[in-house]
Amino acid sequence: MDSEKLMAVIPYIIENLRNIQSLMVVKNGYVVFENYYGPGMPDRPETVHSVTKSVTSALVGIAKDKGLI
Repeated sequence: MDSEKLMAVIPYIIENLRNIQSLMVVKNGYVVFENYYGPGMPDRPETVHSVTKSVTSALVGIAKDKGLI
């Protein structure tokens, strides 16, 4: 992981992606980057709507690809 590239994401998100409230990057099971923007806070629940459907769909596709389903 290039920490300089991860840090460069912060001003880009603030300037261009105003709807993003948090970003977490996990590599090999470890959190390598975590940051919150605007009203986003780690202890504040947020409604995620269709993000859940997208993640579930991706996980089902991975499971099918691996022959688990």
